[in-house]
Amino acid sequence: MLGRAFKAAAERLLPVRTTSALEERGVLTPEEYVAAGDLLVRACPTWKWEAGDPARRKSYLPTQKQFLRTRNVPCVRRAEGNEDGLDVLHAEEDGFVQLNVTHEEAIDAELPLEDGSREPKEQMEETMDAEDEDVPDLEDFDAEGNLVDPVEEEEDEALANGTHILRTRTYDVSITYDKYYETPRVWLVGYDETQRPLTEAEVMEDVSEAHAGLTVSVEQHPHLPTRAASFHPCKHAQVMKRLGRATIGDPGECIKADQYLFLFLKFMAVVMPTIEYDYTVAAHAHAE
Repeated sequence: MLGRAFKAAAERLLPVRTTSALEERGVLTPEEYVAAGDLLVRACPTWKWEAGDPARRKSYLPTQKQFLRTRNVPCVRRAEGNEDGLDVLHAEEDGFVQLNVTHEEAIDAELPLEDGSREPKEQMEETMDAEDEDVPDLEDFDAEGNLVDPVEEEEDEALANGTHILRTRTYDVSITYDKYYETPRVWLVGYDETQRPLTEAEVMEDVSEAHAGLTVSVEQHPHLPTRAASFHPCKHAQVMKRLGRATIGDPGECIKADQYLFLFLKFMAVVMPTIEYDYTVAAHAHAE
């Protein structure tokens, strides 16, 4: 509680960053945050800019672009047992995600160009990967030679056990700009199948065990009159700096500012592995 009060006071006194320090520190200016949000909205139409509560408006952000939100994001399974994540990431004892990456191990971040498209090489690799995934193995067939869909098989078993769709949850996921840490920050508001708000304990079931209760806490949303689960951003800049350089493959370079949120959301997928929000490039995305 004392730390939050200090942070709030410091935010009121600290100047707004106006010069880019993405390469040096992995942080964003408000202007870069808006540019990254604009590209995310163009490439992933499920994301929208929101104005939020006028009483909570931040003067250093455009009135109608205070934060980003995507609604009704499905979460069918709990995070326990679904934490394969990314090989390049691991959680240390304090719960914060650290990196140990080389360029060869760096994730396919699906970073878009300014018009929302991807490099031809990236598109070709994606097509090849999709074709490889489409080739069934012998164990995918039943005794009669029929191809078995593992998803349908799992659903049939769930129906037989009376545990089907009723456990499906949805989340409203939002991304705000944290002035103190100068990075994006993710917030979660969850609902069960009856649209009942999830309790704090229930939300933690959908967060990586390595982070639940350590880097995730329930706080007042900075733009909405509600409390939400949030991922503490104190290590976000450090992670993004290293992950961005590993993705580019040159220790002296980093991703472009407007591509920041795609890599950021890819990284956050490790922390909330079963919340299926969109951070991929839509085929019809184009520059305005």
